[in-house]
Amino acid sequence: MKLLKLFNPPNLSESERNNLPKRISTRAIITNEEGQIALLYSNKFDYYEIPGGTVDGDETVAEGMARECLEETGCVIETIKELGLVQGLRSYNNSYQLNEIHGYLVKKIGAIREKNFDKGEIEEDFDLVWVNLDQAIELFIELPESDDIYRQFIKERGLLFLNEVKNIGH
Repeated sequence: MKLLKLFNPPNLSESERNNLPKRISTRAIITNEEGQIALLYSNKFDYYEIPGGTVDGDETVAEGMARECLEETGCVIETIKELGLVQGLRSYNNSYQLNEIHGYLVKKIGAIREKNFDKGEIEEDFDLVWVNLDQAIELFIELPESDDIYRQFIKERGLLFLNEVKNIGH
């Protein structure tokens, strides 16, 4: 999978990054029958996120993506295309962790099922919203710049994946 971007605010060297613990996660641009995109909106913190999350230890990336999409959106999905890989450093045990996010374009199959948000998603008061691609890109562009590295990472990662979808003309 092609690397779209490395977010490396502390400017660690490649050898330093290679020695960090790794977290594998996934994000999915989910499309519906009307060509809309699924986004999660945090009512508590007023930001948008692309569905996805951490791949559990015994899962493949595809299995983790399917589980996360079902839990967060109620959507059963079918993969259309790989979008690319985004890497970012996260604070972890007084150091950093290399977060490797695999992005995909997928489509919703069948009716939306019941969502199963985890504790953090419930606390953030997430809602599922469907918008067209241009609206999704605009919502991410309009997210304020942040001194919080993780919030800024969410914004830039979202824009990278959404723009990849736009570039392939979907």
